[in-house]
Amino acid sequence: MSHKTLKAMFAAVCTLVCAAGVVKADQPVISHVYTADPNAFVFNDRIYIICSHDIANQRGYDLFDYELVSTDDLQNWTDHGFVFSVGRNHDFGYGRGKGPYGEDQTVAPWAGHCYAPGTAIRDGKVYLYFPDGGSSIGVAVADKPEGPYKDPLGKTLIAGNVSNYASRWLFDPAGFVDDDGRAFVYYGGNGNDQARIIELNKDMISLHPEAIHLNVPKFFEASYMHKYKGKYYFSYSTQFSPTANIDYLVSDSPTGPFEYKGTILDNPKQNLGNNNHASIIEYKGHWYIAYHDRKLAIASNLRNKSDSRCVNLDEMFYNEDGTIKKVVETEHGPKQLKNFDPMQKCRFVTMNKSGKILTEEEAKAEQMPGLKSTMGPNKETVLASMQNNSWIRVSGVDFSKKPTGGTLKYSAKDDNTSIEIRKGAADGDLLATVKLPNTNGEWKELNFKLDKAVDGVFDYLYFVFKVQGAPATAALFDSSDVVTVAAAGGQGFGGGFGGGQPPQGMGQGGFGGGFGGGQPPQGMGQGGFGGQRPAGQGQGGQGQRPRRQGQGGQGQGGQRPQGGQGGFGGGQPPQGGFGGFGGFGGGQPPQGGFGGGQRPGQQQQQPAGPKPVESTALLDWYQFK
Repeated sequence: MSHKTLKAMFAAVCTLVCAAGVVKADQPVISHVYTADPNAFVFNDRIYIICSHDIANQRGYDLFDYELVSTDDLQNWTDHGFVFSVGRNHDFGYGRGKGPYGEDQTVAPWAGHCYAPGTAIRDGKVYLYFPDGGSSIGVAVADKPEGPYKDPLGKTLIAGNVSNYASRWLFDPAGFVDDDGRAFVYYGGNGNDQARIIELNKDMISLHPEAIHLNVPKFFEASYMHKYKGKYYFSYSTQFSPTANIDYLVSDSPTGPFEYKGTILDNPKQNLGNNNHASIIEYKGHWYIAYHDRKLAIASNLRNKSDSRCVNLDEMFYNEDGTIKKVVETEHGPKQLKNFDPMQKCRFVTMNKSGKILTEEEAKAEQMPGLKSTMGPNKETVLASMQNNSWIRVSGVDFSKKPTGGTLKYSAKDDNTSIEIRKGAADGDLLATVKLPNTNGEWKELNFKLDKAVDGVFDYLYFVFKVQGAPATAALFDSSDVVTVAAAGGQGFGGGFGGGQPPQGMGQGGFGGGFGGGQPPQGMGQGGFGGQRPAGQGQGGQGQRPRRQGQGGQGQGGQRPQGGQGGFGGGQPPQGGFGGFGGFGGGQPPQGGFGGGQRPGQQQQQPAGPKPVESTALLDWYQFK
């Protein structure tokens, strides 16, 4: 077992056994999908951020698609959904190569993963540079950020088997088009001498023959380039010494030589000291930095907080000499640039924040429990999976035209859903209750009347969803409120090491168990890591629990003389607590290790809670009149 593996295990355990705490979070920019590795750019006078897509409670970074969000006021963000995916290995329950909308949206079937994205804009087209893990980089092209994207090459653009292009980690591409029309991709990772620059030809999908090798202090990953007052700023994530910060270099040329200038962004406060990634843009005379942290996973009290990230946006400032002032993280993000106009058609997937039911058993593999977007009638995202008392809100809403009602577009397969429109809070002044009749799945427009007069600018306007048949007292998760993080259950390590002592030892067992968590209401145990074993020897422990299941197994280790199967870890709901490590595979001594079994640790008696009922309604747009 490597030192890095042991360190990662220890960090995960320390994260889970920390004392109960209180977290307040108004950011991230979007709170119903886990997002990471933000690549921000401006297109047609809007800020777009294309992001890696994390999954709640995932372990590691098996990334297969990109999520896109956009804004023109910096507070209300539109969820454009998953706009890009690769085909090989991609199956989260939709079917291999299928996206969350049930259609074949695979852009690059040759690629196995798509890690942190990079973009460049030229002649009105969006060029998306995507790494296939850490081995190569491809390119896709679209006429607009929402896609559809096409793979013009059908293969890699930057290949790791070309020695001049190679980097230890050939990933994290950042596209950049200079004022003179020259274009570049910055990429690489894992070593001071591993940063690379490759110039693109004018077609943006072919390369100059030689890559430039940079020497970057403490270079780890997350290359990015922006230009300010004629200077070129290369920013990147540093190595973990002790934490990964966003540092930067400056040059008079896009290819260097560069001079180190300092740190732009310390490792974010709610990032658990983990990896860091950022991009920098100018919009309407101000500069902004997009970055990720783990505040949403912490506030949601996920079992595995480290690998489920969320994207934030803050303003960035320069000193008179052109150096960058260290960014100050904020809870609320940048100031809203303009009021939100409810008198035009407004998409339900445009929101400042959302609230969800806290129910692990209803967690979707692709995103958090509750609200999500899916594909609507015009191939645009619509709001789906509303649960009782879940909500969305919009910020800075201008009702100075004093509307008396409005229209919304929706579909429904029953008549169990209604919408409460409220001022200021999810339980604020009730302005209207809109019942959604059954449309048998067809899209209909529905007029509604306001029960109270409205005027002026509202700080927030809430749409609260009511679903008949759901429990009236269902708990809400509000990432803008104070959320108490439950203390974790006992450690309860169980099981022994597989693989025996030479010469009889068979295969090394896997880590059988997992972390139960102690998160109410379920506190379910995570299944263990799959075992490592030499070929032809005994099988190690079972792998991680399936992403769509909400509980760990029972730690059935057992001793097997032939290096047998390790145990299933995890505490059983509803008690929570850390399920012990299950058996580490292996056989009986002296041939192998101990099988191990379940130890629930200090159990927390929390009720499992009722299963929420999802609405069948889909919501497209609304307009006040």
